[in-house]
Amino acid sequence: MPLSRPRAAGLLAVAATLATASTAVAQTVTTPAPEPASAPADVTTPAEPSAPTTGVAAPRTRATQATPTTSAIPVAPSVPATLPARGGLDPKAPTSRRTWSGRVVVPTVARRSPSRSAGVVAKVSPYGPYDNDPQSLLVLESRGVGRDEWYRVLLPERPNGTTGWVRGDALALRATTARLRVSLSARTLTYFVAGRRRATWKVVVGTPTNPTPTGLFAISEVVPQGRANGFFGPFIITVTAHSDKLSDFDGGNGQVAIHGTSLPGLLGQAASHGCVRIANTNIRTIARRVPRGAPVEIVP
Repeated sequence: MPLSRPRAAGLLAVAATLATASTAVAQTVTTPAPEPASAPADVTTPAEPSAPTTGVAAPRTRATQATPTTSAIPVAPSVPATLPARGGLDPKAPTSRRTWSGRVVVPTVARRSPSRSAGVVAKVSPYGPYDNDPQSLLVLESRGVGRDEWYRVLLPERPNGTTGWVRGDALALRATTARLRVSLSARTLTYFVAGRRRATWKVVVGTPTNPTPTGLFAISEVVPQGRANGFFGPFIITVTAHSDKLSDFDGGNGQVAIHGTSLPGLLGQAASHGCVRIANTNIRTIARRVPRGAPVEIVP
């Protein structure tokens, strides 16, 4: 059964109380080198599944954002989403150059092992738990059992790192060369394409009391905001991570996100309840260039 959508304020991004944020911290941007002219562009994927008529509230109407000026930053090439077939696509474990994700096309379950009789880890919806955005899951490995293809995927569940096996007929597979890495000590977010660093930006991370969790996660939902200059900036990008300290927060379930900020003077500091804040220009770049299901590595 799909989870209900918490309020936007329920994310861990609300800042720790600060006396002042007047000291501006300059964001660091590594200007990316242009991709070769022959690099493939993103391929249009099949239409997203229509919103269900019962059980899940339809996603709210979202304001159209202005097109960001990020032409120098390359789009990570991808292959079209395709329903897997035996002997067809063969997703492997994530590497620094390419990863696979599976867009959930029908309600299903994730199991403890690649077997129809294995115990259920979690119910899996085509829509994410935060805003009912179409959901893609990072593929960690694949296995053929009898006539079934099974994929072990990273789930947006507690505890962090929860995985389960999903049958291939419930997923539409896609490969991407994009990935993100957040360094908590450096307080930076780096964008990679095919293993090559394309940009590095200053970010806000969690405080020592409410730290940003570390580990391998993935982008879960990409949610445009009605107020581009509001506290969360133009986008909230949820990841499959939850706070290790807060089981719930202001009506939400403690899910971590990467999002914009109305307080750019705090970039480079540890000042959030666990979310990663980034300049609004850069969150637009991530929202446009990095697909759902792409890996997000958070390191100490």
